[in-house]
Amino acid sequence: MAEEKIEGIVLKETAMGEKDKRLVVLAKDIGKITVSAKGAKSAKSKLSAPAQLFSYSSFVVYKNRNFYNAYQGDIIEAFYAIRQDIEKFAYASFICELTEKAIPDEMESNDVLRITLITFAVLAQTNFEPRLAAIIFEIKLLDILGLISGGENCSDCGNKIENGFFNARMGGVICQNCAAKKPGSYPLLEGARMAIDYVIKNDGKNIFGFRLSAEVLEQLEKFITIYVREHLCGDIKSLKFLKNFRVQNECL
Repeated sequence: MAEEKIEGIVLKETAMGEKDKRLVVLAKDIGKITVSAKGAKSAKSKLSAPAQLFSYSSFVVYKNRNFYNAYQGDIIEAFYAIRQDIEKFAYASFICELTEKAIPDEMESNDVLRITLITFAVLAQTNFEPRLAAIIFEIKLLDILGLISGGENCSDCGNKIENGFFNARMGGVICQNCAAKKPGSYPLLEGARMAIDYVIKNDGKNIFGFRLSAEVLEQLEKFITIYVREHLCGDIKSLKFLKNFRVQNECL
């Protein structure tokens, strides 16, 4: 079996016995793959650091039938600051779980890899609100996958929107006329509509170029969470942790 060098971000790590790990990696030019990292649980192993959650790493691997075996690795970017902040860690974990569930195995997903790396850089290197960063990531992921339309024109009839409504089954933001005919339509605050439109129309770090009021943030999070469940995956375990985390913080 020929060896090859891959690079990607570790979305999930699972202990395999006393010394090994099984990783889920979103790899450049390949997509989501499973990597067996023997000895990675040992602090002395060359795979110990690159096999950690959130790490963007390079691995020397050879491919088995259903997974890759890694026997060498190096960190490209560790995003250490995420691990040092419980809130950032929680939202980054959510992003990893969502990405791992949303992306099919071995389907080239470089755009998703890029926006994941950008989001982690924002979390690690800035004071941008982690909660909003995660929502922006969700919107951009839906956009990359072609599952949500912009907030300027109705996703149903295509007409310019004056009073926006949100409908998970109709592609996102719809106009008032279509909302009157479609069950499951909810009035959308103008700030939330503009945020969706902004994220879809922009790229790279530019998508993090705004802030939201508490009211708009709350509504946008609620609707995007419903939308993700409808179009990507129903059960995201880390959402329960995030909910409990916010409740505890609000009680302090």
